[in-house]
Amino acid sequence: MAVFSIHTWRPVAGRAADLLGNMTRAGEIFTSMGGAPSIWQTISGGDAGTLTFSVGYGDQIAYGQTMAKLASNAEWQAFWADALSDPSGVNVENYVLSDLDPTEGLPTEISRVLYLNEYRTVRGRLADHLTAQATARSHLERLGARVRSMQAIGRAPGCVSTLLGFDDFAAYGEFGAKFGVDEQWATFWMDMASDPPAEEVSSAVASLVEPPS
Repeated sequence: MAVFSIHTWRPVAGRAADLLGNMTRAGEIFTSMGGAPSIWQTISGGDAGTLTFSVGYGDQIAYGQTMAKLASNAEWQAFWADALSDPSGVNVENYVLSDLDPTEGLPTEISRVLYLNEYRTVRGRLADHLTAQATARSHLERLGARVRSMQAIGRAPGCVSTLLGFDDFAAYGEFGAKFGVDEQWATFWMDMASDPPAEEVSSAVASLVEPPS
């Protein structure tokens, strides 16, 4: 069960490059402590114009161990004090995502485009929601997406999140073209819409930021 800590920031006007630089430096520190950091820019939906700093861990144990190291890491404390002395961004939200599948580990392939969709379970329909989630996942994978089914701590209580990963926007577009005319998906979706076990909360598209080396 992989774990991802998510930290979203809105750049101070004119300071987007500084915020990206701070996130890049933070990523180096987290990497040295066993995390797998990445930086994402919201393209549509969500909180447009923000940058998200994400750190992935193989499981809850790895997450806890890194958090314990962070609390006493002198390099991190010095970096954080410096960043707070002249903020380049405003913190928007912080939360943790973990996989529903306990056997799922960190991604083995790099996705440069992510589509995130969140649904809140209708009261008393959790089993139906999870069943629908699993069926949807099989269709989405068949159509070419890398799919993760996740739950959040600190955001959208009672929700299940679906993350779709793609190599790039070309792959995202190819998926969308197939998705829009797929009869199997249409049949599944019409059945779900007739008696939905969950209600949509949010959706967003984000792209991976690859800072210059």
